[in-house]
Amino acid sequence: MNFKTIFGLILIVFIISSMSIVSAIDVDNNTDIETLGYYSLYRCYELTSVNLPNVKVAQQYALAECSNLVSARLDNLDTYSAAAYQPSYIFANCSKLTDVWIPNLTGLTLYTFRNCVALEFLDLPKVKKIARSFDGCSSLKTIVLRVNQVVNLDNNAAFAGTPFASGGNGAAVYVPQSLITAYQTATKWLALSAGGTCVFRAIEGSEYE
Repeated sequence: MNFKTIFGLILIVFIISSMSIVSAIDVDNNTDIETLGYYSLYRCYELTSVNLPNVKVAQQYALAECSNLVSARLDNLDTYSAAAYQPSYIFANCSKLTDVWIPNLTGLTLYTFRNCVALEFLDLPKVKKIARSFDGCSSLKTIVLRVNQVVNLDNNAAFAGTPFASGGNGAAVYVPQSLITAYQTATKWLALSAGGTCVFRAIEGSEYE
């Protein structure tokens, strides 16, 4: 176990022991915390914001059930769990979460944002693969996908319980203009589009350009 891991564990243990009074975690770029371990901030009910710019790995339930968490910025996060695409529940049941910035993440695992009922918008600059990540995100209406390829939907129920799903009230995916037709004809995206609940719009010329 290296110093970075030890230091991170000491900080997390302190936070957990004080969770009833901690409302914000804002760590500068000079702090070498690179991993949020299993259940590290689980059920920190008073936590409203997290800014951990050097964290690269967040393991299962790391921020789950933080019921007052509104904002999470993890600028260098690129891995959610030790085994690729195992259920992560990283933000599960964070019912007030509205502001998420994870610009280096390349894939969303199972149940990443499960029951994040206040989440309306996500900008995912590097994501190339989405599992069943948004179960119960009943307010999610806009996603921006910026990679220059069609993002792989790993599961037919990727957007279950969201406005994107069959029976939902409609949502938009912003993608590079050159890929709109490819999205409209990609098998699992097509199912959403054909159901009339998902439309594809060009990033170029939009407010997300």
